[in-house]
Amino acid sequence: MQSHQLQCHIRAFAVLAEMEAMKAENENRTRRNEAQAYNENNFFALSNRLEELACEALTDEEQQIKIMRDEANHSREVAEKAWYKYACSLPFGRDRERAFEIYKNVRMAQRILAIP
Repeated sequence: MQSHQLQCHIRAFAVLAEMEAMKAENENRTRRNEAQAYNENNFFALSNRLEELACEALTDEEQQIKIMRDEANHSREVAEKAWYKYACSLPFGRDRERAFEIYKNVRMAQRILAIP
């Protein structure tokens, strides 16, 4: 692993540790019925920073693959919405059933992609 990537991983672990500490403190305060331990905006800012660090650690080829995967996921989301809208617009019958089957398959693709 290159030194730059190693440094990114170390910084990412530090951000993760800070996020976990914020979550633990929030759970403790919730149990004691106190106010939240952290502002959600701060937590999401840390989450965004973690994403940036992950991107920095990627090689150029890995970054290109991530960009293509993100574009494919976006296209799948657009297709899912389009198939749902189309299926809803059809009158009851065989065509509507087929359209909803296709919509279901497109929707299931995300679940299949999410399986590690």
